[in-house]
Amino acid sequence: MKLRTIREIIKVAEKKIKPNAFKWINGSAEYGNTFDRNRDIYRKIGIIPRVLNNCNKINISKNFFGRKCSAPILFSPLGGTDQFNKKSELIFSEISEKNEIPYFFPNNSGRTIKELNPEKKKKYLNRAMYLDNDLEYCKKEIVEAEENGCHSITITVDSPVRPISYNKIDQNYDARKYFVNKPLVYLRKKRGTPLNWQTISKIRKMTKKPIILKGILSKYDAVKAYNLGMDGIWISNHGGRILETDVTAIEVLSEIREKLPKKVTLICDGGIRTGTDILKTISLGADFVSIGRPLIYGLIANSKEGVGKVVELLKMEFLNSMKLAGTQNFNDIKKLKKIIRF
Repeated sequence: MKLRTIREIIKVAEKKIKPNAFKWINGSAEYGNTFDRNRDIYRKIGIIPRVLNNCNKINISKNFFGRKCSAPILFSPLGGTDQFNKKSELIFSEISEKNEIPYFFPNNSGRTIKELNPEKKKKYLNRAMYLDNDLEYCKKEIVEAEENGCHSITITVDSPVRPISYNKIDQNYDARKYFVNKPLVYLRKKRGTPLNWQTISKIRKMTKKPIILKGILSKYDAVKAYNLGMDGIWISNHGGRILETDVTAIEVLSEIREKLPKKVTLICDGGIRTGTDILKTISLGADFVSIGRPLIYGLIANSKEGVGKVVELLKMEFLNSMKLAGTQNFNDIKKLKKIIRF
């Protein structure tokens, strides 16, 4: 199957599954305004390119906590994907290792982390988790991640309760019925109280692994996280799936970057579909962008080859965008002049 663009991959994926399943993938809070804005906001950033620069030698590799990555791209944690391919997590991890791109193993998986890394040789496997204020539970999850070769730990902090999604409610689509492996290995704990900053402080003392907080949109929360010893901040509105009409990550990226030391790794996601989207995100202060739904579209469109094609296209488009913008490296990208229409 010849897939030439991510737009084409999305169209192929939509034809291969039922409409209610496709709406589940694009699930969003309430009416989906934040989900739509995540994409639209990128069209409101204008790049002023430089010309006649020698852009023949471009290196897009990036360091992620001591791991050399082929591009400033990460694989977001994607739960529930085994309903589309029973080997989904294995595929994501395989493509991640092949392309030297970090992959974040999710909570809602039909597999254990041990299954994913039985020989503990993977270099780009990371763990994303939901936690609560039960410190014993937190310690258990972190130890398991450490013992199974995870390079870093991400804690999702933006969804203390389940959000309301009209798309899912109207369709009456319960994705759990279609998961291949039941019950899910990692289910969010039902008891206990939501995380708070005091627990985050205690979690920091449980491990020497890099810790990233995912779901930050406030510069005040970002500074607080850094002061508690977090190594990375993942700026995200959870793909528009949590709070209707909250801001997009790209809108607050620059002000968060200004408040933090350069040593703090900034990850940004939400609506990234093209090479110019990556270019703009890096130019506004991100160290890495994270890709979510496009990987699911690729998985559905053509299994392992589809996921690999998504990565190939994004890297190729990013390189192309750098050349057209007249940039040779990440420092050039940061210096790009932009017109911001929001």
